[in-house]
Amino acid sequence: MQRRSDLTPGTACGACGQPLVSERDAMPWCESCEWNLDAFDRRRRGPGWRWIDRLTFRWALRRSTRDFAVWARNGVHRPRRATWLALQAVSAALLAGWALLLFTGVRLVLTEVNGWLMIGVLCLALSYGLRPRFGHLDDELPVVTRERSPALHELVDRVAAAVGTAPPDVIALTYDMNAGTAEIGLFRRRRLMLLGLPMWAVLPAQQRVALLGHEMGHFVNGDQRRAYLVAPAMTLVARLIEVLRPSYASMALAGPGGLLIRAFTGATSWVVWLLEFAMHVAAARGGHQAEYLADRIAARVAGDDAAQELTDGMVVLNEVLEPLGRSARMGAGPAVWLSSAEHVRAQAAPRRNRLRQLSVREEASLFASHPPSGLRARMLQAHRADPPQAPLVELTAEQNARIDAELASRFEELRQAVSAR
Repeated sequence: MQRRSDLTPGTACGACGQPLVSERDAMPWCESCEWNLDAFDRRRRGPGWRWIDRLTFRWALRRSTRDFAVWARNGVHRPRRATWLALQAVSAALLAGWALLLFTGVRLVLTEVNGWLMIGVLCLALSYGLRPRFGHLDDELPVVTRERSPALHELVDRVAAAVGTAPPDVIALTYDMNAGTAEIGLFRRRRLMLLGLPMWAVLPAQQRVALLGHEMGHFVNGDQRRAYLVAPAMTLVARLIEVLRPSYASMALAGPGGLLIRAFTGATSWVVWLLEFAMHVAAARGGHQAEYLADRIAARVAGDDAAQELTDGMVVLNEVLEPLGRSARMGAGPAVWLSSAEHVRAQAAPRRNRLRQLSVREEASLFASHPPSGLRARMLQAHRADPPQAPLVELTAEQNARIDAELASRFEELRQAVSAR
Protein backbone atom coordinates (compact mmCIF):
# COMPACT_ATOMS: atom_id res chain seq x y z
CA MET A 1 0.00 0.00 0.00
CA GLN A 2 1.27 3.51 -0.80
CA ARG A 3 2.48 5.82 1.90
CA ARG A 4 -0.31 8.12 2.99
CA SER A 5 1.57 11.25 1.95
CA ASP A 6 1.96 9.91 -1.64
CA LEU A 7 -1.74 9.37 -2.31
CA THR A 8 -3.59 11.34 -5.00
CA PRO A 9 -7.32 12.01 -5.52
CA GLY A 10 -8.96 9.22 -7.45
CA THR A 11 -6.71 6.51 -6.00
CA ALA A 12 -8.66 3.54 -4.66
CA CYS A 13 -9.34 3.63 -0.91
CA GLY A 14 -7.18 1.19 1.03
CA ALA A 15 -10.19 0.06 3.07
CA CYS A 16 -13.31 0.07 0.87
CA GLY A 17 -12.00 0.62 -2.65
CA GLN A 18 -13.89 3.87 -3.30
CA PRO A 19 -11.93 6.65 -5.04
CA LEU A 20 -10.20 9.09 -2.69
CA VAL A 21 -11.23 12.74 -2.59
CA SER A 22 -9.56 15.98 -1.62
CA GLU A 23 -10.47 19.59 -0.91
CA ARG A 24 -8.27 22.68 -0.86
CA ASP A 25 -5.24 20.65 -1.98
CA ALA A 26 -5.36 18.62 1.24
CA MET A 27 -4.03 15.10 1.63
CA PRO A 28 -6.68 12.78 0.08
CA TRP A 29 -9.06 10.64 2.12
CA CYS A 30 -12.07 8.41 1.52
CA GLU A 31 -15.37 10.25 1.80
CA SER A 32 -17.24 6.97 2.22
CA CYS A 33 -15.35 5.34 5.14
CA GLU A 34 -13.04 8.25 6.10
CA TRP A 35 -9.90 6.16 5.59
CA ASN A 36 -6.77 8.34 5.75
CA LEU A 37 -8.68 11.20 7.36
CA ASP A 38 -6.54 10.65 10.47
CA ALA A 39 -3.31 11.38 8.54
CA PHE A 40 -1.43 14.43 9.80
CA ASP A 41 -1.16 16.96 6.96
CA ARG A 42 1.72 19.18 8.06
CA ARG A 43 1.33 21.44 5.01
CA ARG A 44 -2.04 22.68 6.24
CA ARG A 45 -1.34 23.13 9.94
CA GLY A 46 -0.88 26.58 11.39
CA PRO A 47 2.31 27.92 12.97
CA GLY A 48 3.23 27.23 16.57
CA TRP A 49 4.37 24.11 18.39
CA ARG A 50 4.05 22.01 15.25
CA TRP A 51 6.10 19.12 16.62
CA ILE A 52 3.95 18.72 19.75
CA ASP A 53 0.82 19.20 17.63
CA ARG A 54 1.96 16.39 15.36
CA LEU A 55 2.78 14.07 18.27
CA THR A 56 -0.62 14.62 19.87
CA PHE A 57 -2.68 14.82 16.66
CA ARG A 58 -3.99 11.23 16.73
CA TRP A 59 -4.83 11.59 20.42
CA ALA A 60 -6.75 14.81 19.80
CA LEU A 61 -8.56 13.38 16.77
CA ARG A 62 -9.60 10.22 18.63
CA ARG A 63 -10.81 12.23 21.60
CA SER A 64 -12.83 14.62 19.42
CA THR A 65 -14.51 11.84 17.44
CA ARG A 66 -15.05 9.61 20.50
CA ASP A 67 -16.66 12.44 22.49
CA PHE A 68 -18.78 13.36 19.50
CA ALA A 69 -20.04 9.78 19.14
CA VAL A 70 -20.95 9.57 22.84
CA TRP A 71 -22.67 12.95 22.99
CA ALA A 72 -24.47 12.50 19.67
CA ARG A 73 -25.90 9.23 21.01
CA ASN A 74 -26.62 10.18 24.64
CA GLY A 75 -27.01 13.94 24.43
CA VAL A 76 -24.69 16.70 25.58
CA HIS A 77 -24.75 17.54 29.28
CA ARG A 78 -23.07 20.23 31.32
CA PRO A 79 -19.37 19.59 32.04
CA ARG A 80 -18.52 17.54 35.12
CA ARG A 81 -18.22 19.52 38.33
CA ALA A 82 -15.19 17.46 39.45
CA THR A 83 -13.10 18.88 36.59
CA TRP A 84 -14.30 22.38 37.42
CA LEU A 85 -13.28 21.93 41.07
CA ALA A 86 -9.85 20.57 40.10
CA LEU A 87 -9.20 23.52 37.76
CA GLN A 88 -10.35 25.97 40.42
CA ALA A 89 -8.08 24.35 43.01
CA VAL A 90 -5.00 24.50 40.76
CA SER A 91 -5.84 28.07 39.80
CA ALA A 92 -6.27 29.07 43.44
CA ALA A 93 -2.88 27.55 44.30
CA LEU A 94 -1.21 29.45 41.44
CA LEU A 95 -2.79 32.74 42.49
CA ALA A 96 -1.83 32.07 46.10
CA GLY A 97 1.77 31.60 44.96
CA TRP A 98 1.60 34.93 43.18
CA ALA A 99 0.22 36.59 46.33
CA LEU A 100 3.06 35.07 48.37
CA LEU A 101 5.60 36.46 45.90
CA LEU A 102 4.04 39.91 46.22
CA PHE A 103 3.97 39.69 50.03
CA THR A 104 7.62 38.54 50.11
CA GLY A 105 8.65 41.46 47.94
CA VAL A 106 6.92 43.96 50.20
CA ARG A 107 8.45 42.46 53.33
CA LEU A 108 11.97 42.44 51.88
CA VAL A 109 11.68 46.04 50.70
CA LEU A 110 10.51 47.15 54.13
CA THR A 111 13.10 45.15 56.07
CA GLU A 112 16.14 46.93 57.44
CA VAL A 113 18.57 44.07 56.77
CA ASN A 114 21.23 45.09 54.25
CA GLY A 115 21.24 43.27 50.93
CA TRP A 116 17.54 42.34 50.87
CA LEU A 117 16.29 45.53 49.22
CA MET A 118 17.32 44.54 45.70
CA ILE A 119 15.83 41.05 46.06
CA GLY A 120 12.59 42.60 47.30
CA VAL A 121 12.48 44.97 44.33
CA LEU A 122 13.02 42.03 41.96
CA CYS A 123 10.15 40.14 43.65
CA LEU A 124 7.88 43.16 43.29
CA ALA A 125 8.83 43.63 39.64
CA LEU A 126 8.19 39.95 38.93
CA SER A 127 4.85 39.99 40.76
CA TYR A 128 3.81 43.05 38.74
CA GLY A 129 4.69 41.34 35.46
CA LEU A 130 2.83 38.17 36.51
CA ARG A 131 -0.20 39.95 37.98
CA PRO A 132 -3.44 38.07 37.20
CA ARG A 133 -5.67 39.68 34.60
CA PHE A 134 -9.42 39.63 35.16
CA GLY A 135 -10.22 41.12 31.78
CA HIS A 136 -10.91 44.68 30.70
CA LEU A 137 -12.52 46.55 27.85
CA ASP A 138 -10.05 47.82 25.27
CA ASP A 139 -10.45 51.59 25.09
CA GLU A 140 -9.98 51.52 21.30
CA LEU A 141 -12.98 49.27 20.68
CA PRO A 142 -16.12 51.15 19.60
CA VAL A 143 -18.95 50.57 22.08
CA VAL A 144 -22.49 50.26 20.77
CA THR A 145 -24.69 52.21 23.17
CA ARG A 146 -28.38 51.63 23.66
CA GLU A 147 -29.14 55.23 22.73
CA ARG A 148 -27.41 55.07 19.33
CA SER A 149 -28.34 51.46 18.46
CA PRO A 150 -31.73 50.68 20.05
CA ALA A 151 -32.67 48.04 17.44
CA LEU A 152 -29.52 45.99 18.04
CA HIS A 153 -29.94 46.20 21.81
CA GLU A 154 -33.58 45.22 21.49
CA LEU A 155 -32.59 42.10 19.56
CA VAL A 156 -29.89 41.24 22.09
CA ASP A 157 -32.41 41.66 24.93
CA ARG A 158 -34.89 39.34 23.20
CA VAL A 159 -32.24 36.69 22.62
CA ALA A 160 -31.00 36.95 26.22
CA ALA A 161 -34.56 36.48 27.50
CA ALA A 162 -35.00 33.40 25.29
CA VAL A 163 -31.68 31.98 26.54
CA GLY A 164 -32.70 32.67 30.14
CA THR A 165 -29.93 35.05 31.12
CA ALA A 166 -29.27 38.76 31.57
CA PRO A 167 -28.14 40.70 28.50
CA PRO A 168 -24.54 41.88 28.30
CA ASP A 169 -23.67 45.16 29.98
CA VAL A 170 -21.47 46.26 27.09
CA ILE A 171 -21.59 45.52 23.35
CA ALA A 172 -18.38 46.37 21.50
CA LEU A 173 -17.42 45.97 17.85
CA THR A 174 -14.25 44.51 16.35
CA TYR A 175 -12.87 43.99 12.86
CA ASP A 176 -12.39 40.26 13.47
CA MET A 177 -14.23 37.47 11.68
CA ASN A 178 -15.46 36.29 15.05
CA ALA A 179 -17.75 36.99 18.00
CA GLY A 180 -17.54 36.29 21.70
CA THR A 181 -18.67 37.04 25.21
CA ALA A 182 -16.79 37.41 28.47
CA GLU A 183 -17.13 38.57 32.05
CA ILE A 184 -14.60 41.26 32.90
CA GLY A 185 -13.52 43.10 36.03
CA LEU A 186 -12.10 42.10 39.40
CA PHE A 187 -14.90 42.95 41.81
CA ARG A 188 -17.65 44.50 39.72
CA ARG A 189 -17.99 41.87 37.04
CA ARG A 190 -19.51 43.10 33.77
CA ARG A 191 -20.76 41.06 30.85
CA LEU A 192 -19.12 41.95 27.56
CA MET A 193 -20.17 40.94 24.06
CA LEU A 194 -17.77 41.40 21.15
CA LEU A 195 -19.34 41.45 17.70
CA GLY A 196 -17.01 41.06 14.76
CA LEU A 197 -18.36 43.33 12.01
CA PRO A 198 -17.11 41.13 9.13
CA MET A 199 -18.94 38.10 10.53
CA TRP A 200 -22.07 40.08 11.33
CA ALA A 201 -22.11 41.55 7.81
CA VAL A 202 -22.02 38.19 5.99
CA LEU A 203 -24.80 36.52 8.00
CA PRO A 204 -28.47 36.60 7.00
CA ALA A 205 -30.98 37.73 9.61
CA GLN A 206 -31.85 34.47 11.34
CA GLN A 207 -28.22 33.31 11.46
CA ARG A 208 -27.44 36.53 13.31
CA VAL A 209 -29.96 35.43 15.92
CA ALA A 210 -28.25 32.03 16.09
CA LEU A 211 -24.87 33.71 16.56
CA LEU A 212 -26.19 35.80 19.45
CA GLY A 213 -27.89 32.74 20.96
CA HIS A 214 -24.66 30.76 20.81
CA GLU A 215 -22.56 33.48 22.39
CA MET A 216 -25.03 34.25 25.19
CA GLY A 217 -25.46 30.54 25.73
CA HIS A 218 -21.96 30.59 27.25
CA PHE A 219 -23.38 32.49 30.21
CA VAL A 220 -25.57 29.51 31.17
CA ASN A 221 -23.84 26.38 29.82
CA GLY A 222 -21.32 25.78 32.62
CA ASP A 223 -18.26 26.69 30.55
CA GLN A 224 -15.34 25.82 32.86
CA ARG A 225 -12.95 28.15 31.03
CA ARG A 226 -14.98 31.13 32.25
CA ALA A 227 -14.65 30.27 35.93
CA TYR A 228 -13.60 33.27 38.02
CA LEU A 229 -10.12 31.97 38.89
CA VAL A 230 -9.26 29.82 35.86
CA ALA A 231 -8.72 32.48 33.18
CA PRO A 232 -6.46 34.70 35.37
CA ALA A 233 -4.42 31.66 36.40
CA MET A 234 -3.94 30.64 32.78
CA THR A 235 -2.65 34.10 31.85
CA LEU A 236 -0.34 34.01 34.88
CA VAL A 237 1.16 30.68 33.76
CA ALA A 238 1.60 31.91 30.17
CA ARG A 239 3.44 35.02 31.36
CA LEU A 240 5.59 32.97 33.73
CA ILE A 241 6.72 30.84 30.78
CA GLU A 242 7.70 34.02 28.92
CA VAL A 243 9.67 35.24 31.95
CA LEU A 244 11.53 31.95 32.30
CA ARG A 245 12.28 31.60 28.59
CA PRO A 246 16.03 32.21 27.95
CA SER A 247 16.67 35.83 26.98
CA TYR A 248 19.64 37.62 25.46
CA ALA A 249 20.55 38.91 28.92
CA SER A 250 20.71 35.41 30.44
CA MET A 251 22.60 34.07 27.41
CA ALA A 252 25.22 36.77 27.99
CA LEU A 253 25.94 35.50 31.51
CA ALA A 254 29.28 33.71 31.39
CA GLY A 255 30.86 31.14 33.62
CA PRO A 256 29.35 28.45 35.83
CA GLY A 257 26.91 30.94 37.39
CA GLY A 258 25.36 31.86 34.05
CA LEU A 259 25.14 28.21 33.00
CA LEU A 260 23.44 27.32 36.29
CA ILE A 261 20.91 30.14 35.90
CA ARG A 262 20.08 29.13 32.33
CA ALA A 263 19.72 25.47 33.32
CA PHE A 264 17.43 26.35 36.24
CA THR A 265 15.18 28.72 34.29
CA GLY A 266 15.05 26.32 31.33
CA ALA A 267 14.03 23.35 33.49
CA THR A 268 11.52 25.45 35.42
CA SER A 269 9.95 26.78 32.22
CA TRP A 270 9.39 23.20 31.02
CA VAL A 271 7.72 22.27 34.32
CA VAL A 272 5.46 25.32 34.08
CA TRP A 273 4.74 24.56 30.40
CA LEU A 274 3.68 21.02 31.34
CA LEU A 275 1.36 22.51 33.97
CA GLU A 276 -0.15 24.83 31.37
CA PHE A 277 -0.50 21.93 28.94
CA ALA A 278 -2.27 19.82 31.59
CA MET A 279 -4.65 22.67 32.41
CA HIS A 280 -5.47 23.14 28.73
CA VAL A 281 -6.14 19.42 28.26
CA ALA A 282 -8.28 19.28 31.41
CA ALA A 283 -10.34 22.29 30.35
CA ALA A 284 -10.61 21.34 26.67
CA ARG A 285 -13.17 18.54 27.02
CA GLY A 286 -15.45 20.64 29.17
CA GLY A 287 -14.92 23.51 26.74
CA HIS A 288 -16.01 21.35 23.83
CA GLN A 289 -19.11 20.30 25.76
CA ALA A 290 -19.85 23.96 26.39
CA GLU A 291 -19.56 24.76 22.67
CA TYR A 292 -21.93 21.94 21.72
CA LEU A 293 -24.38 23.10 24.39
CA ALA A 294 -24.15 26.68 23.12
CA ASP A 295 -24.98 25.39 19.62
CA ARG A 296 -28.05 23.63 21.01
CA ILE A 297 -29.10 26.84 22.74
CA ALA A 298 -28.67 28.67 19.43
CA ALA A 299 -30.91 26.09 17.73
CA ARG A 300 -33.59 26.57 20.37
CA VAL A 301 -33.48 30.36 20.09
CA ALA A 302 -33.03 30.81 16.32
CA GLY A 303 -34.47 27.53 15.06
CA ASP A 304 -32.81 24.34 13.85
CA ASP A 305 -32.34 25.55 10.30
CA ALA A 306 -30.56 28.79 11.19
CA ALA A 307 -28.24 27.12 13.71
CA GLN A 308 -27.40 24.36 11.23
CA GLU A 309 -26.65 26.86 8.48
CA LEU A 310 -24.49 28.92 10.84
CA THR A 311 -22.29 25.96 11.85
CA ASP A 312 -22.02 24.72 8.26
CA GLY A 313 -20.99 28.23 7.28
CA MET A 314 -18.03 27.98 9.67
CA VAL A 315 -16.32 25.40 7.43
CA VAL A 316 -16.21 27.91 4.55
CA LEU A 317 -15.52 31.01 6.63
CA ASN A 318 -12.06 31.53 5.12
CA GLU A 319 -13.48 31.22 1.60
CA VAL A 320 -15.92 34.04 2.39
CA LEU A 321 -13.11 36.44 3.30
CA GLU A 322 -11.74 36.79 -0.24
CA PRO A 323 -14.95 37.97 -1.96
CA LEU A 324 -15.72 40.18 1.04
CA GLY A 325 -12.37 41.92 0.70
CA ARG A 326 -12.72 42.21 -3.08
CA SER A 327 -16.19 43.76 -2.77
CA ALA A 328 -15.02 46.18 -0.06
CA ARG A 329 -12.11 47.36 -2.19
CA MET A 330 -14.51 47.98 -5.08
CA GLY A 331 -16.54 50.29 -2.83
CA ALA A 332 -19.47 47.91 -2.24
CA GLY A 333 -21.36 47.86 1.04
CA PRO A 334 -22.81 45.22 3.40
CA ALA A 335 -25.60 44.16 1.02
CA VAL A 336 -23.04 43.09 -1.59
CA TRP A 337 -20.86 41.43 1.07
CA LEU A 338 -23.82 39.32 2.16
CA SER A 339 -24.70 38.44 -1.44
CA SER A 340 -21.11 37.37 -2.13
CA ALA A 341 -21.02 35.26 1.02
CA GLU A 342 -24.31 33.59 0.13
CA HIS A 343 -22.90 32.76 -3.32
CA VAL A 344 -19.82 31.13 -1.73
CA ARG A 345 -21.97 29.12 0.67
CA ALA A 346 -24.26 27.98 -2.15
CA GLN A 347 -21.29 26.84 -4.24
CA ALA A 348 -19.91 24.93 -1.25
CA ALA A 349 -23.20 23.13 -0.53
CA PRO A 350 -22.49 20.10 -2.80
CA ARG A 351 -19.10 19.71 -1.05
CA ARG A 352 -20.55 20.14 2.44
CA ASN A 353 -19.83 16.60 3.65
CA ARG A 354 -16.22 16.70 2.44
CA LEU A 355 -15.64 20.11 4.02
CA ARG A 356 -17.07 18.85 7.30
CA GLN A 357 -14.71 15.87 7.17
CA LEU A 358 -11.71 18.02 6.31
CA SER A 359 -12.42 20.34 9.23
CA VAL A 360 -12.22 17.36 11.59
CA ARG A 361 -8.64 16.69 10.43
CA GLU A 362 -7.52 20.31 10.29
CA GLU A 363 -9.11 21.56 13.51
CA ALA A 364 -8.36 18.56 15.77
CA SER A 365 -5.85 19.67 18.38
CA LEU A 366 -5.37 19.39 22.12
CA PHE A 367 -4.95 23.16 22.10
CA ALA A 368 -8.22 23.83 20.24
CA SER A 369 -10.79 25.79 22.23
CA HIS A 370 -13.64 24.55 19.98
CA PRO A 371 -14.56 21.15 18.57
CA PRO A 372 -14.04 20.85 14.80
CA SER A 373 -16.66 22.84 12.89
CA GLY A 374 -17.75 19.76 10.96
CA LEU A 375 -18.51 17.87 14.18
CA ARG A 376 -20.50 20.81 15.50
CA ALA A 377 -22.63 20.73 12.34
CA ARG A 378 -23.08 16.96 12.64
CA MET A 379 -24.05 17.27 16.31
CA LEU A 380 -26.85 19.68 15.47
CA GLN A 381 -27.96 17.33 12.70
CA ALA A 382 -27.97 14.40 15.13
CA HIS A 383 -30.21 16.26 17.60
CA ARG A 384 -32.34 17.98 14.99
CA ALA A 385 -36.04 17.83 15.69
CA ASP A 386 -38.44 16.41 13.11
CA PRO A 387 -40.08 18.64 12.02
CA PRO A 388 -37.37 21.28 12.63
CA GLN A 389 -37.77 23.36 15.77
CA ALA A 390 -39.33 26.79 15.21
CA PRO A 391 -37.37 29.81 16.46
CA LEU A 392 -38.16 31.50 19.75
CA VAL A 393 -36.80 34.77 18.34
CA GLU A 394 -37.38 35.87 14.76
CA LEU A 395 -35.59 38.80 13.16
CA THR A 396 -37.75 40.36 10.47
CA ALA A 397 -36.34 42.02 7.38
CA GLU A 398 -37.46 45.42 8.68
CA GLN A 399 -35.76 44.95 12.05
CA ASN A 400 -32.62 43.65 10.37
CA ALA A 401 -32.51 46.70 8.09
CA ARG A 402 -32.82 49.02 11.10
CA ILE A 403 -29.84 47.32 12.76
CA ASP A 404 -27.74 47.68 9.60
CA ALA A 405 -28.71 51.35 9.38
CA GLU A 406 -27.54 51.87 12.96
CA LEU A 407 -24.19 50.25 12.12
CA ALA A 408 -23.78 51.97 8.73
CA SER A 409 -20.94 54.24 9.85
CA ARG A 410 -19.08 51.30 11.38
CA PHE A 411 -19.50 49.26 8.19
CA GLU A 412 -17.99 52.15 6.25
CA GLU A 413 -15.03 52.21 8.64
CA LEU A 414 -14.59 48.48 8.04
CA ARG A 415 -14.76 48.97 4.27
CA GLN A 416 -12.08 51.65 4.40
CA ALA A 417 -9.88 49.50 6.64
CA VAL A 418 -10.16 46.53 4.25
CA SER A 419 -9.53 48.74 1.21
CA ALA A 420 -6.36 50.14 2.81
CA ARG A 421 -4.78 46.70 3.16
